[in-house]
Amino acid sequence: MKTYGFDRIKLSRNLSIDELLQLEEEVKKASLNEFKDGVYFENGKPSIHIYNKNGLKKLDNIGWAIFNKTKRVLV
Repeated sequence: MKTYGFDRIKLSRNLSIDELLQLEEEVKKASLNEFKDGVYFENGKPSIHIYNKNGLKKLDNIGWAIFNKTKRVLV
């Protein structure tokens, strides 16, 4: 699936909601931080985030694209 560099506008214009949801699941699986002894670790350092920094950016852009696409459908 094309990701368009995770550009939120291109994602919104070119992918369907189902494709965006599928991409979101793929990114979540790929960017999951290590969980050990009740703490998440990113690059060996403790973190409060479930997903790594790049994954958070990608998920934010995908979430925006989903919101934008559903907003256009409702209006």
